[in-house]
Amino acid sequence: MDLLNGITKKLFLYRKFFLIVIFLLVLNLVYSFIFLSPAQQDSLAVPSLLAMLWLSLCYLLLVFSQKKSTYLEQILDTNPSLFNRIKIKLLRFFYLLLGLCFLLLTLTLSVLSFRLLNAWL
Repeated sequence: MDLLNGITKKLFLYRKFFLIVIFLLVLNLVYSFIFLSPAQQDSLAVPSLLAMLWLSLCYLLLVFSQKKSTYLEQILDTNPSLFNRIKIKLLRFFYLLLGLCFLLLTLTLSVLSFRLLNAWL
């Protein structure tokens, strides 16, 4: 668990880079739909869309995991009273549900990626 927290803390420093790349990919998509012909859109739109979706998912996962680790560390540092133990169990249940949602999103995005890449190639 400490290894994952370390990786998250190191990657969290690059969160602005993720946002800049996502913004550039969105601009690329808008540019390709407005200014390019449909034949040229195929070569630019599908890879940009897939890269934007994957980077957005990675960014969301990074932000949620960083918030989780810092918030749980604050709670665990305090005296574990009954209220704090219940709060920790509810938070872990919430993060379990959030993790399942991310797993579902990842599987959905994987299927979408394979279908779009098959149509693109």
